[in-house]
Amino acid sequence: MAFQQEKPHRFDACNRYHAHCTTGQPTDDACMLAGDAAIGVIIQALQQGQADGSIRRDLGNPVQVCVTLWAFTRGLIQIGSNKAQEIARLGVGYAELMAGSFKLLRDLLAARPVG
Repeated sequence: MAFQQEKPHRFDACNRYHAHCTTGQPTDDACMLAGDAAIGVIIQALQQGQADGSIRRDLGNPVQVCVTLWAFTRGLIQIGSNKAQEIARLGVGYAELMAGSFKLLRDLLAARPVG
């Protein structure tokens, strides 16, 4: 979120690049490795949370959960930035949308108390 807020034009450029990404570019391997490393951190955090009981164990494949979280957050950031006026017209501010959405994610991921 901070990247989009601090550098909206770069965020938009990244979105457009990824939407029309080609292969065979000199930077492809480096970009793929960097992306895989970031995804790996999320997957490891999900696995560790499932192992220590802080994240629900019934979520399924951590790789799929990671991709779902990525899609959710990416879409949320795009909607929040591209549709800010429409969201505000509905009475929801950008900060409120982000805070509420990430609370929802935390609640969905959190292990439920037994009993």
